[in-house]
Amino acid sequence: MSDGSDAFDISRRRLLGFAAAAPLIPSSWSVGALAEEAYPAKTINVVSPFPPATGADVVARYFADQLAKRLGKTVIVENKVGADGLIGTQAVALAKADGHTILVGPGQSLLAVTPNLLKSVPFDPVKDFQSITTLLGLQMMLAVSATSPYKTVAELTASLKAKGDKASFASFNNSGLVCSELYRSAFSLNAVEVKYRDPSTALNDIKSGSIDFMHVSAGFAAGWVSAGHVRVLATSSARRSSAFPDVPSAKEVGIPGDVESWFSAHVPAHTPTPVVDKLEAVFNDIVGSQATKDFFAPQGMDPLPGNRRTLDELLARDLKVWAEYIKLARIEKK
Repeated sequence: MSDGSDAFDISRRRLLGFAAAAPLIPSSWSVGALAEEAYPAKTINVVSPFPPATGADVVARYFADQLAKRLGKTVIVENKVGADGLIGTQAVALAKADGHTILVGPGQSLLAVTPNLLKSVPFDPVKDFQSITTLLGLQMMLAVSATSPYKTVAELTASLKAKGDKASFASFNNSGLVCSELYRSAFSLNAVEVKYRDPSTALNDIKSGSIDFMHVSAGFAAGWVSAGHVRVLATSSARRSSAFPDVPSAKEVGIPGDVESWFSAHVPAHTPTPVVDKLEAVFNDIVGSQATKDFFAPQGMDPLPGNRRTLDELLARDLKVWAEYIKLARIEKK
């Protein structure tokens, strides 16, 4: 019966062998390089800060599935919900910075808009996260009733000017309100805001003609256009939407601003650079695939390739411009 000395001797020989080989390990092998070599070393958790089956959750699950296929590791989606996405976002900020916890969601809303809407948030949107890349873009569309006489923004604008404060527009979320206020401001319109709790209720009044216009996401707009409910006259950003390639951009029709919701991927700050490099490459491979374009086209979303530098720049820009948009739309901080 062994007294354990054989096992100790084997362990001792292995240790001495490793020590002897240590000088042969290239000095260029940093901790980060070793992290990249081993990454991913375990299950990856993709955090979705919103409930299952929501639009944001669909995005998270799609990218988690594609990530698993490319990395050959298990990737699970954790729905950490609450406080309009703050709980899940904070959970990522506090997670171990090893690349195995990834925030995938509406980055603009979570990291640029919300910090401007609330008096305080439980994280720093810049310092507590490492950007990976942008994933998708979702525009708002200027919509009118399909039975209205307006075929262009110029025609709608002329009518709104003639109506003065008898003109009206629907709003049911902050993005739509901001877009409508940018339009009002650009053409000195006196149209009055009518608040709604959801887009479906607003649609009924748009269809009846009691409301003149509203801004709605390209996803909703696509379904409503197909059903013959609305006509779209312009996008909300400086570019056209692939869902409506024949519809002019806001810039083309003279509406300032560049309002486009973007989805993105982030990890905790101080994640090793080689791991960030690997994730950036894999996510961009997913974003650039035809499968991704086809999957999100019915939802009015466009692939938005980028990198951590362009995402950092986008976040910095939107933190600044959304502070201005919120003032323009007279949205009170909570």
